Amino acid sequence: DTIRLTGTLNGNAHPLELESNLLISADGVHAGFTKKLGLVKDEPDLVAVRGYYENVTGGDELLEFHYDASLTPGYAWIFPMTGGRANVGLGTIVNQSRRRGVNLRDKLTEFTQTNPYAAERLGCARLVGPVRGYPLRSNMNSVTPVDDNILVAGEAAGLVNPLNGEGIGTAILSGELAAGRAIEALKVGDFSSEFLATYAADLRRHIGRNHAIFRFLQKLIGWPWVTNRLVQRARHDDAFAQTLFEVIIEMRPPTELLKPSFTGKWLMG
Repeated sequence: DTIRLTGTLNGNAHPLELESNLLISADGVHAGFTKKLGLVKDEPDLVAVRGYYENVTGGDELLEFHYDASLTPGYAWIFPMTGGRANVGLGTIVNQSRRRGVNLRDKLTEFTQTNPYAAERLGCARLVGPVRGYPLRSNMNSVTPVDDNILVAGEAAGLVNPLNGEGIGTAILSGELAAGRAIEALKVGDFSSEFLATYAADLRRHIGRNHAIFRFLQKLIGWPWVTNRLVQRARHDDAFAQTLFEVIIEMRPPTELLKPSFTGKWLMG
């Protein structure tokens, strides 16, 4: 069997028809094509806005994460670039944002202008260009990544980290895994879902466990007292703060936050 695609090229009137033994569907967060195949069931579950600012003080190496009750378990950020510029934004869960009536663009303006912790760095900052909004898809359990003649990779497969919104690393990894299975399928001429299922198993092994822990942590910090305890401990324990930070930016595995040595410190506040 083969898969056949029909359509137009760049919106012009000339029809386009492609036929292939295997398709790797990597159509991003909206996953319009993959959704039509019935392999994606949910809408994007996270949403974020960001703007680029200049005249940001405090250096080009200081990353900041700001947790706010109206965004929890999301956060606001200041990610430095170079030359006093920074990516400044915030993100949260779509359903919670709607339920709380939070306008993220207004919230970003509020953060940059009135947040006392950000004011020192952003007090003289100037927005360069428009504020952009982006949905994110982090629910990999709602995606079927394999079907006959098809593999789903990248954000279409729901691989964005549910704790921090990062998706580039897992997208690249899923592409490598999909390519590896595609090569094997081409060698033996088997493009059935049964043969391609190894790819789904690879996703679970390389991404699924950590993804599940990150989702658990996302739900956990949705409780304000949990976040408050973490912040309180991090304020006077540099090693604790460093571990927390390195897990958030994925320099260390999330299992570090589940070790008794860490949870004990967290529970003591």
